[in-house]
Amino acid sequence: MNELLAFQASQPFTLGVELELQLVDRRDGDLTHAAADLLRIARKRHPQLDIKLEITESMIEIATGVRLDYQGILGDLCELRDAVCEAAELLNVGVCGGGTHPFQSWTERHIADGPRMRYLSDLYGYLAKQFTVFGQHVHIGCPDGDAAIALATDGLALARENGLPTAVTLNLTALAGALADRHPERAKALLRESTELRATLDYEAWVELARAVVVSARLGDWPQVLDLAPPSIRHLHWVGNRVLLCTILNLVARALLPNAAEAAAVVKGAAERLAAASIAAVDSSAHVPGSPGPPPRQAGGPHTTTGFLTELNQSTTQALHDTLGEARLGTLRAEGEAMGYDRAVAYALDAIAQVTPSSGAATRRSVEGRNRVAGH
Repeated sequence: MNELLAFQASQPFTLGVELELQLVDRRDGDLTHAAADLLRIARKRHPQLDIKLEITESMIEIATGVRLDYQGILGDLCELRDAVCEAAELLNVGVCGGGTHPFQSWTERHIADGPRMRYLSDLYGYLAKQFTVFGQHVHIGCPDGDAAIALATDGLALARENGLPTAVTLNLTALAGALADRHPERAKALLRESTELRATLDYEAWVELARAVVVSARLGDWPQVLDLAPPSIRHLHWVGNRVLLCTILNLVARALLPNAAEAAAVVKGAAERLAAASIAAVDSSAHVPGSPGPPPRQAGGPHTTTGFLTELNQSTTQALHDTLGEARLGTLRAEGEAMGYDRAVAYALDAIAQVTPSSGAATRRSVEGRNRVAGH
C-alpha cells in the first residue's frame, strides 16, 4: 500500500512559522468581517510578504520565509505584524493573537472568498464556520523521514517529562501513524499506549478518535477498529461531520467482513450514500469561471483520496463480491444506500455490537481509568 504522504526533504533544522490572527471590532471586541479588505491593502503596500486569507473573513494568516535561525523568524514576524497592523489601522480593525475567541458566534461567520474556502464550505457545511480557531504552526526542516521520526520521538519524551497527558496522547497517535508502514509493531505499541492513556482522561476529541481508527486500520488491527469506532462514530454523528464519518464507516465495513459480511455490505452501502451526497454538494456548487475547482478526488468518496483508503475500499468491495455474490451484494448495498443518516449510524453501531459484544470495552476502560485517577 502507498504511503499517505510523500516526505518532502528540507535543510535540517531550518524554521518556518505560520500564524493565524483574529480580526476584531475595536468597539466591542467581537470578530469582524475584514479579511478581504485588509489583504487587499497589505498586498498593495507589501507585495513581497506572505499574507493570505483563511477559512472565514474574521481571520488572516501570515507566514515567514524558511529561515536558518530564530532571529530570521523574529525579523519576518515583526515585518508581517507591522504590515498587518498598518492595514488594520486604516480599516479601524483590531488584530489579536491565537487560540479561540471568548464570545464569538460561529453562525455569524462569513466564509472567505476563494476556491479552497468554497470547497471546504461545500464539503463540510456549517462545520467550516466552526473552524474559526487561530493556531500557530512551527515547521522544522528534516532531511528525511527517519530524522523527522527521531525528532518527533524527542518531542514525545519532552511532553512526558513536562506532564502533558493530552499532548502525549496526540503525539503517540501521530507517531503511530508515521510508523505504521515501516515499523508496524512499534506503531501498535504506541497506539495501544495512546488508547490506554486516553481512557484515563476526562475528555474525548473526535479528531483524535477518528485518527486512531484510521491508524488501527493501516496496521490491519481490525478488532481494534471495531473497539475504537463506536465513540468515533457517535462524535462524528453529533458534530455532523459526514465526510469523515464516511471514511470510518468504510473501515467498519472492512472490519465486519470476516464475521458479518451481510452487515458489512449494508454499512458499505450507507457509506457510499454519504460519499455521494458530499460529492453532489461540491459538484453542484458554483465556482468563479476560470478559477480552479475543488481538489481532484479518487473513487470511494471525498475523504478517501489517499492510496491506502482507495485500495482498501476496492479490496473490501471485491471481498464482499466474492463472499456474497453480485446479486446479494447489490441488494444489501441498496439497503444501506436507502437508509437515512441517523438510521445508518444506528445500524453501524448495532452491527459492531452484534459482532463484538465487548465493543463497549473502550468505554468501560475509560470509566475504570478515570476512577483510578480519581482514587475510587
